[in-house]
Amino acid sequence: MRFTEHLLALPKPSSTQINKIETFTVIIPAYLPAEQHIILDTIKYFLSLNLDLEIILPYNTPQSLPVETELKKMPILAVKVPNSKSKAENINYVIDKIKTKYTAIFDADHRPIETNFAKALWKLKTDYDIVQGSCIPLIKFPMSMLLNIEFNQIYNIHHQAIQRLWNLAIFGSSNGYFKTEVLK
Repeated sequence: MRFTEHLLALPKPSSTQINKIETFTVIIPAYLPAEQHIILDTIKYFLSLNLDLEIILPYNTPQSLPVETELKKMPILAVKVPNSKSKAENINYVIDKIKTKYTAIFDADHRPIETNFAKALWKLKTDYDIVQGSCIPLIKFPMSMLLNIEFNQIYNIHHQAIQRLWNLAIFGSSNGYFKTEVLK
């Protein structure tokens, strides 16, 4: 079975020529007590990309936090979700606020490479409704090499093989690109 997975994971020849990147809505659901120290840097990263992005930050927190004041100053839609207990509830709360044809969902510590949007858009325009991104941990310690190997195997071999062998897709809850109509 592993041999079959590896064979099926070989890349298909394709072109990812997209001349104009359409506007994406980027949703970054957050639980602020846990992610308050990284969320501003993540949003600044997305704002620094040379892309047309509408950023929605649906978040929940049991108490008010100083970072909320900073979020209100940013050119994003920051929405405190009442009574939410999960990131899934946060996404569901703002889903009707999406006005673009394409949506991407990222965890609060994910920072995609700018070209990923063009690659995802090409797949969304040709064959797919959902595109799962892959993760490369940027952890700076000796164990990171093993983590990178494991993540590479999961995203670039196992997920690819499952999709091609069984016509089944896996979405791991973040780092994904969607046709908004399908997401809704």
